[in-house]
Amino acid sequence: MDVLALSANLLLIAVLVAMFVEATARRLFVPPWLRYGLAAAALMLAAELAVSLLGGGQGVPAWFYAVAAAVLAARVVTETVVGLAAAERLGLRPLPLLRPRSDGGGRRALVAVVAGLACGLVLAAWSTALFLLTGPGPADGGPVMPWRMPGGAALIGFLAGVLVTALGEELTFRLGIQNWLATHLGRGAAGYGTAVVLASALWSLGHLGRMDPEWVKIAQIFPAGLLLGWLFRRCGFEACVTAHAVLNLIMPQVTPRVLG
Repeated sequence: MDVLALSANLLLIAVLVAMFVEATARRLFVPPWLRYGLAAAALMLAAELAVSLLGGGQGVPAWFYAVAAAVLAARVVTETVVGLAAAERLGLRPLPLLRPRSDGGGRRALVAVVAGLACGLVLAAWSTALFLLTGPGPADGGPVMPWRMPGGAALIGFLAGVLVTALGEELTFRLGIQNWLATHLGRGAAGYGTAVVLASALWSLGHLGRMDPEWVKIAQIFPAGLLLGWLFRRCGFEACVTAHAVLNLIMPQVTPRVLG
C-alpha cells in the first residue's frame, strides 16, 4: 500500500501542476476569482499559524515555515481560481453564502448550511457504524488512545486544525479537482459524476496508512467523497466545508469509544 499511497501523492501533485499551468494559460489569476483565492490563502495561513503556535510546534526552522507557507498559498490560490472558474463554466453556483444572488439568495444560503450539517451527521453515523462492524485499529498496531476535548488555548488550536483540514481538503478535492475534471469530462450529469468518482478516489488514496486493515479507511472515505461531491453540485462549497468540519469534530470523540 505504500507504493499506492506514493503513487496517489505523485498523481495529486501532477494534477495540481496541470491546474496551475491551465490557470496561467487561461489568465484566471484575475478578479473576481483572484480575490477569493487570496482570501482563502490568508485564512488557511492564519489557521496553520494558530495550529503551530497553540499546538506546540517542534522547533521547525523559520525558513521551512516560510517555504511551506509560500507553497500552501500558491496551491490554495490555484485551487480556488481554477475551481471557481470551472464551476461557473459548468453553470454552478459554488459560493451561495459568499456570493448570494438576489433571487432567493438567502434561502440558498440557509439550505447550504442545513444540508452541510445534515451531511456531516450522516457521515459521522456511517463512520461509527463501519467501525463498530469492522473493529479496525491504528496502522502502527498500537492501542486506541482515549481522547478528550481540549480546553483553553489548546481548544483554539484544535478548532483551527479542524478548519485547516476541512477547508484545505474541500478546496483541493471538491472545489478544485472535481470541477476542473468536470470541465474536461463533459458538462452533463455523466461527466460530472465521473469527476466526482475520480476526485473521491484520489481523496481516499490520500488516507492510506492510517488504519489497519486499510480497506476500512477506504470504505469510510470513498462514500464520504461521493456524498460531498453530490453536496457541492447541489448546495455549493460552504456546505461541503460545513459537513467536513462536523465530521472532524465528532469522530475524534466517537472513535476511541467505539474502538477502545
